This record gives sequence, C-alpha cells and structure tokens, in this order.
Amino acid sequence: MDPVPPENGVRLSRPVKAVFVYSFTLDKLPANATLAVRAFKTATVFINGQHIAGLKCDGKNWKTPATASIAGELQAGTNTITVCVTNQTGPPTLWLRLQTDTLSIGSDATWQVSLAGAAWQNARIASQPLTLPGWSPLYDNHNVFDSLRNVWQELVFFLASAFGLVFLGGRWLSARPEIKPVCFIFILVVVARTALFINDMSGLSHWTGFDTKGHEDYIKFIQEKQALPPSDSGWETHQPPLYYFGSAMVMNLTGFSVGQENAVIPLRAINGILGFINCWMALVCLRRLFPENPSAQVVGLLLAAFLPPHLYLFMGITNDPLTGLLVTTAFYFLLRVLQSETENIWYYAGIGLTLGAAMLTKLTAMPAVPVFFLALIWRMILLQKKSALYWLRGVGLVALIFAVVCGWHYGRVWQQTGVIAVPNSQSTSWWQEPGFRTASYYLNFGHVLVSPLFSGLYSFADGIYSTLWGDGLISGASKITFRPPWNYDLMNACYFFSLAITILAVGGMVISLQKFRHLLKLEWFVMPALIFSYLMAIVCLTLLAPWAAEVKAFYAFPALVPFCAMVATGWNWLAKKNRLLRNFLWLVVIIWSFTAYTTYWIRPNNFETWRARAFVQLKQQDFPETITNITEALRLKPDDFVSRCIMAEAFQGQDKQAEALQQYLEALAICPDSPDSLFTLAKIFAVGPKDEAEYAVKLAERACQLTGYGKADMVDTLIVAFANARQTEKALALAENARDVASQNDEPDQARRMQELIERIRLNKDSGKPLRIEKPAGN
Repeated sequence: MDPVPPENGVRLSRPVKAVFVYSFTLDKLPANATLAVRAFKTATVFINGQHIAGLKCDGKNWKTPATASIAGELQAGTNTITVCVTNQTGPPTLWLRLQTDTLSIGSDATWQVSLAGAAWQNARIASQPLTLPGWSPLYDNHNVFDSLRNVWQELVFFLASAFGLVFLGGRWLSARPEIKPVCFIFILVVVARTALFINDMSGLSHWTGFDTKGHEDYIKFIQEKQALPPSDSGWETHQPPLYYFGSAMVMNLTGFSVGQENAVIPLRAINGILGFINCWMALVCLRRLFPENPSAQVVGLLLAAFLPPHLYLFMGITNDPLTGLLVTTAFYFLLRVLQSETENIWYYAGIGLTLGAAMLTKLTAMPAVPVFFLALIWRMILLQKKSALYWLRGVGLVALIFAVVCGWHYGRVWQQTGVIAVPNSQSTSWWQEPGFRTASYYLNFGHVLVSPLFSGLYSFADGIYSTLWGDGLISGASKITFRPPWNYDLMNACYFFSLAITILAVGGMVISLQKFRHLLKLEWFVMPALIFSYLMAIVCLTLLAPWAAEVKAFYAFPALVPFCAMVATGWNWLAKKNRLLRNFLWLVVIIWSFTAYTTYWIRPNNFETWRARAFVQLKQQDFPETITNITEALRLKPDDFVSRCIMAEAFQGQDKQAEALQQYLEALAICPDSPDSLFTLAKIFAVGPKDEAEYAVKLAERACQLTGYGKADMVDTLIVAFANARQTEKALALAENARDVASQNDEPDQARRMQELIERIRLNKDSGKPLRIEKPAGN
C-alpha cells in the first residue's frame, strides 16, 4: 500500500488513485504465467503497457483474487507490471501474485508507488503497523522508561507511603474493630475524587473530552427547541437522548445555557456526581460478591474508584458515565435475583428499567443486554420452572419494561432514517486512518509498554491497554498540543504497574469460570461473559469502522464492576498463599492507586497547563493573554516546539511579523522536520524576492516530501516558490501534474485552479512580478 504517514484528520470519501509499479527480468518466455490480483478496492492492471482486460477488479468482491493467464503479454528481458488502484473509503491497497514456470513474484515493499501523482516511493506492507513520524501532531517523544526515570522520586514516596499504610495502617485498624475498613476507604475515595474534581476544573480547557462540542450542541438544541433533534442532524444526534435531556434539565434548573461562561461547570458536575454514585454502586455489588471478604471488597473498590477511564471520563461532557452507572445498577438487581432463593418481582422490574435506561443513554449498553437475558433464562432452566406465568413474571417482565423504556427511541430513529441506529461509524462520506485491518493487528502487543499514546495505531491489544490504564487517546484531542495537562510521566509509570493488575484480572477470569463450573453460581458466569461480550463488540466495531480511535476500552465501561471483581478474585486467590505475598499485593494495589490518581491531578507548575490555557486564548484571539501564558510555558520548558508555534501565531495576530518569524525559526531549530513549520516559513518567503523564494523552495520541498506530496496547500506553496525563484519549468511541471491528478480524481475546482495558476506562471515568467499564493478551493 502507499507509504504516506498516518494522519488523524477526517478524510472525505472521494476517489484516490495510487499507481504501483514493479519491473523484473525474464531470460526466456514462460509457457504458463498466471496473475492473481486483489485490490482495495478497484484496479486496472497493465503488463508492459498492455491493459489486461480479463482481470475484473471492480471492487464488488475485492477480497476474492481475480486471475488471468498473461503468458502472451510477457517478453524476454525487462517486463513492467503497473497497477492503478483506486479507493474512496480507505487507502489504495494491492495484493498481487505472478506465477510462471520458473518465477514467482509477489507485491512487497520493493514495489514503487505514487499516490495521487506524488513522488515515487517504496510501498508499505499493509500488515506493518502505522508509525508516527517525529513531526506528527500525535507523536510523543516520552517513552515509559524515560518517564520512570523522571518520576522515580514520586514513586519512592508512593512506595514509602504504601509501606506505612500496609504495616502501620493495618495495625491501627486491627486495634480498632469498631472501624469498618471498607466504609473508611469509601470515605477516603469520596474525599479524594472531590478534591481532584475541584483542583482540575480551573486547569482543564473548555473543550477537554471526547466530542465535547457535539455533546454540547445536542444539549443546546433541547434547551432552545424544547424537543429532540433529528437523529441524523449532527455529530452526536444519533445518540439516545436520556443523558442530554437530563443535562438540559439540570442546566435549566441552575440557570445556565450552553455557550455561557462557566456553563461547563454544571455539565461536568453532573458526571462528577455520577462518579460518586457509581463508586457506591460498585461497592454494593462487591459486598454481594465477596460478603465475608472485606479485603477483596477494598481491592475492587480502589480499582473502580481510580481506574483511569473512571477519572478522565467523569471530568468531561459525555454520556459514558451514565451508561456505565445504569448497567452497574442493573447488574446489582441481577445479583439480587441470582442470589435470592425467593422471587421478588421488583428486582426483575429494576433490571428492565435500568437496562432500558442504559440503552436510552448510549448504544454501548447493547453488549450487556444478551448476557443479562441469557443469565435470567439459564436461571429459569436450572430451577426447572415450566410455568408460563413464572416465565412472564420474570424474563417477560424484564423484556416488557426494557422495550417500553427504550423501544420508542429506536422506533423513532427507524422512522426517521430507516435503520435502528445511525452511529457516525456507519457514515460513507468520510473515513479515517488506518482505513483497514489485518490479522496481525489483532495478534500483536507490546508497543504500549514503550510509547503508550495512540498505540492503538500499532495493535488492538495496545489500544485497549492504553485506554484502559491511561488516557491513551488524550481525551480525544486531535494534536498533542491540545491534550489535557495530565502528568504524562506518571501516566506512563502507571502503564508499567498496570501489568500486575492485568495479570490479576486474567487470573480472576480463570478462577471465576472454575467457580461457576463447580458451584453453578451464575454470577461467576455473568461477569466474564460481560467482559467477553464487550471485547467482541469492540473487535466488531473496529472491523466495521477500521479507525485507530475506535479501539477504546471505555466503550466497555458498563462492565466496570465485573472487571474489578475479576481483579479482586485474582488478588484474593494469591493473597491466601502466604502473608508475605499478601503484603506485596497490597503494596502493588496501593502504589497503582496513588500513581493513577496523581496522574490526573493538574499541577500549576506543569508547562502543559500554561500551554493549554494559551491555546484556548489563541482560539479566542486574546493575543496579549496568549503571549503571557505561553511565555510562562516557555520559561518552564524553553525547548518546546509547540509553544514556539503558539507564540508565533499570537505575534502574527498582533501583526508583529518580525517577532513571529523569529519564533517560527526557533521552532524549526527545535524540530527541523516539522511540515507545518516548514510550510509556514515557506509561505512567508515564497512571495518574496528571488533569494527568499529559493530558500522557500528548500522549505516547501522538504514539507512536501515528509507528507508524500499529499497536501494541496503545501504543493501550491512549492509551485509559487519555484515560480518566484525563476525555476519556471519546475513550477509548470508540478502545476500541470497537480492539475492532471485533480482531473483524474474528479476534483474539477482544484483542476480549474491549477490551470489558472499555470496561466499566471506563464504570464509572470518575464515580468519579474512575484506570484502570490491564493487560498486553495474548498479550504
């Protein structure tokens, strides 16, 4: 496939063509030669310039190889295979095999490829993980081992504190039997989460969180229109309405409207309060699962309270927390049913009500539904209840209430759109990297333990691990610049310690299944079944919508309690072996809790706090405040490339071009291969005198090389730089190629613009008047 570095932006679904070329030599003509081709998604094949009409690669069954006999098209000596692959919903990708009597050729990294008429480069194997170059807006140069060295003092403090809590705290509690450890720990959890929420409110950007604007627009529509928006009218309007309706009611009661100053506070407070309730419900469930084991209850509670998604999601504006809480509540009612010897109709009603409400909040509750019904049906079978009335009062009542609570919404969506759900992942108008999946993506793991952020680009397991044990997608930010000011060194350290917790969870899964097999207690089947159901649902989602950002562990947030119970089960099994191992496990859990919690405690001396504030002020065009805050960020970290760029943009906003230019030059010195900085400087110098234009040529050429000549505005700048540097033939050749590619890709506006640029270059050839850069069509 094409070797262009991955981007995080949305790509419009329009045809993009890649030309793959390979040359080989035959000493003599073979008697037989068979060509097999699979192309993602359509392809035209040429052998020595002759079109192979027998190969049907129209994209309808692109996974099935198209074959043809091509012995008659080959020649003694050098032969050339040319394949033109076009795709509009992903990267053009080729699989090819040529088999002769004496030769076997397959598509590999030695093939040459030109994407959309760009420069020729070696192709990239599709199974090779996407790698982020150093200039990528998603690239983070901090690896786990560097972070461990940076925060070793904090970790030593955590270790000493954990020793004190395990040995001294244990003795103190044992001397005071009137104090219940679980209640005491829960109070500490409430205090800690409250302090975290209060501390972070001033340090978080308004837009921190996944798709914050889309969620706010939904709430705003309800506030203003007193009605629900059409299901396909916005980025988040496909979502069920319960969270948005409740948020709009809270906003009305508190006198706020979306868009007002400080209106984000009550919206975040909603999820903050839901976080406390979810911790309490988790504890209630854990007490039923481990009734005579307060240590296991405490371990499960600590994990539930400080699991990273339970921290960073509950400080954003999103419907995930409410969905998780409602499924957790439904799980509590299910436990009451499964563990009761007598029937209580209210428990069944509670399951139907809370499970239906969860489906009325977000579609991610769906994987829990079949597990709940399977458990209820299995219980009926085990109890050998054959009465129809008994089934109706149990499973039937759950199904009826469930359908009444959420069925009207999905019926409404069906009426409006013709489908049950309209998630953005079903969109055919755009796509995002990587655009495909391979088997190796689901079988690899390990990159997250070196460089965690955006490790979902490398493998499925890396992506799940990075979003389960940390904010691996930086709260949905599109660039490292916009990421929340968490302590990323501590986050990386937490990824390291979380290996032990992961092992406990896996062990707990095995033990719970053994418990179910020996005791036939359905709760020990439901918990691993819920986790497995969510895991498979996420796998299916990544296949249907093959984007790196779809690999999110917090889609399984409704399985929070089962996951915490699995960890507690594994911990409890090992802790029983001997006292020394038990104390060691306590140290692991406590150090992990400290590390996870402090990761999300925003510190005023964190340069990213100042940088985030400066960026928000830059967007608001408050240039003096931007410069004040970014100056403080640069004081804390003078070699931060992004801060230099923010400073430069602020100076440009104040029309201080000389100061802006100096900042861009300093940024380029820090990161010489930043396409954005190269491009910005090239734009400045491209319209100047001949010597400045020559310098712009070097800058723009490097920017285009780094991005595979795939960005129209960079190519335009290079064309103008060539023209003003009096390299007219190069300017014309590049412009004509861009025009032809635009025509082939069915982009008439861009083709027309390139033709106008060609005519301007020819007119200005002898005049000496500098050519100006115009805004590309569609930008």
